[in-house]
Amino acid sequence: MSRPRAVLQVLGEVKVLGVPVSQAIAAPFLLAAAGRPMSSDELVQLTGYAAKTFSSVYPASHPIIARTNGMLTLAAGVWTDHAWLAENVRRAANALRDNVIDSSSAADCIRASITAAIATPAARRVRAVR
Repeated sequence: MSRPRAVLQVLGEVKVLGVPVSQAIAAPFLLAAAGRPMSSDELVQLTGYAAKTFSSVYPASHPIIARTNGMLTLAAGVWTDHAWLAENVRRAANALRDNVIDSSSAADCIRASITAAIATPAARRVRAVR
C-alpha cells in the first residue's frame, strides 16, 4: 500500500502531515470525524470560521479537502493516522491468513506503516525497538 497523500495525525500532537495547512485546520479533522460530506454551512456552524474561509483556504483544487456539489469531504489519499494504521494491520492480517506473507513480513509491513503514517515520539520509539 502506498503512502497516503496526507495524514491527519491525532495520535500525539494534532497536525496535518504531508500537505501544509496553515488556516482552518479544524475542517479536515471534522470531516474525518463525521465520516461523511459536510456543507460549508455545517462547518461554519461547528468551527466558527467565516464562510469565506472555506472557499479561500480550501479551493476546489486543494489536496486535502474535495468539493462535490457544494459538499466538502476528505480528498482521496487523505487518512487519519489511526485509520491508516488499522487498514495496514487489516491488510497484513489478511495477507498472513492467505499465506501471501509470513509473520516476519507482516510485522515489517505494520512497522513500515507506522513509520510512514506518524512522526510522534512513540513512533520513533517503535523504530528504535526494532
